[in-house]
Amino acid sequence: MEPNRRVSERLPCLFNCRLHGPRGSIRGTVRNMSAEGMFFVGPEMLAVGATVDADLTIDGKVIKVNCEVRHQDRFENQAAMGLRFLRLDPNTIAIVQATVAKLATQGPSAFAAPSATAATRRWTGRTAPIATCTWATAWRSATWRRRSSPHW
Repeated sequence: MEPNRRVSERLPCLFNCRLHGPRGSIRGTVRNMSAEGMFFVGPEMLAVGATVDADLTIDGKVIKVNCEVRHQDRFENQAAMGLRFLRLDPNTIAIVQATVAKLATQGPSAFAAPSATAATRRWTGRTAPIATCTWATAWRSATWRRRSSPHW
């Protein structure tokens, strides 16, 4: 097993992110972040060593970063990847460092939570706030859609 070579502390967060890989875009969330990289959780994995462009949404602003896939993992039954930041321009470096500093001092609650609309639509087919959608409702809705689909 490879020893932990991280220099920067990883801090928990929850940011929306979109990776632009060789087979198209992958939407997911960043679950922790440091000044050197981030932990991305989404529907599929990319190969270790692959380079990808990422659109990271922090406080409603989209930040473009170039990353390398360092390792693959599983997180809550989803694909997950450790991404290392590669070529960042000075403005992006400043934003990443400010974000990490804010996470270190105030925690993840210092940032606005990502919109729950997409996650809610994925489970229920509706855009109601996620707080009003229970897992039982989502399961019933998904079951009904499967039964009523002519292709199932």
